[in-house]
Amino acid sequence: LTNQQYRDFKNLWHHGEAIILLRHTEKCSIHPEQCGLNDTGLTGQGIVEAEIIGRGIDELGEHQIKRFYSPALRTMLTAHFAVHGGEGRDWLRQDGSILPRIQEAKRADTNLVLVTHSHCLNELQNQNGDYLLDYNAGKLENLGIAVLAKLTDSGDLETIGCLRPNQWSKLGKHTDES
Repeated sequence: LTNQQYRDFKNLWHHGEAIILLRHTEKCSIHPEQCGLNDTGLTGQGIVEAEIIGRGIDELGEHQIKRFYSPALRTMLTAHFAVHGGEGRDWLRQDGSILPRIQEAKRADTNLVLVTHSHCLNELQNQNGDYLLDYNAGKLENLGIAVLAKLTDSGDLETIGCLRPNQWSKLGKHTDES
């Protein structure tokens, strides 16, 4: 994400036109020794990364936000630490394009934050059926990846850029100086 893309996204956020699609942070199944048996929540690192994302989202400024998460424990916890909660929605963990549901959930003058899974991010398409990501969101290095987007006037989802958890804290400092 360039400084200009971040400024553009921050402007969208200020006007309630922004969408953040966030993959959950590090889950216990990656490092079960850190979580105990049968825990499908977040590791300590996952919690730290979700908090970093939350501080980055807070830096965007206060504005009306609608928050949804997949009802899986790892997405619920990521939403708790990154965006202070939200509402569980099954469509954020199901296969198939979530574009129609994004279009239904997005309200004028209200930003939308969706905490979901890699397969949902990998299936993101515009109305023409073109995939929006040119990488696999399911790779380990993409835990906590945020796709910054908006809906176009025609209802297509347009990506502005992507951020990994460690990039959130660097943005505000660099763009304020630019």
